[in-house]
Amino acid sequence: MKAPKTYLVEATPLTKSPVQGTLSYFSGTKLALGAIVNVPVRNTLIPALVLSSKDVQHAKSDIRRAGFALKKIRKSDMTAAALGAAAVEALRETARFYAAPFGVLATALLPKIMLKNADTFLAPDTA
Repeated sequence: MKAPKTYLVEATPLTKSPVQGTLSYFSGTKLALGAIVNVPVRNTLIPALVLSSKDVQHAKSDIRRAGFALKKIRKSDMTAAALGAAAVEALRETARFYAAPFGVLATALLPKIMLKNADTFLAPDTA
């Protein structure tokens, strides 16, 4: 019997307080680039933007080097909402240009109501 796949997810919190780099989590579901998820940070759930999701089999060395335990993104904390790949790349370029933390810039540019009701505003196209 095959073991269920597990993925290493790199996400950046969408908060006004700057977080250095990205945060790593694990998930039983492969998440798309730009997906909006709620991640645990200091015992609270905050929205975050997924920057990458790769199979744990390919990321074993990254996990060993981490030096801390990874937290899980539960299925109930995942949404169907996602920013498009072009929007994520535009945010990355803007963050690089202005030397601003990615999460802080994304929080400033995306309306708060869009983040609170991500499933309504950022629903994937069904057409």
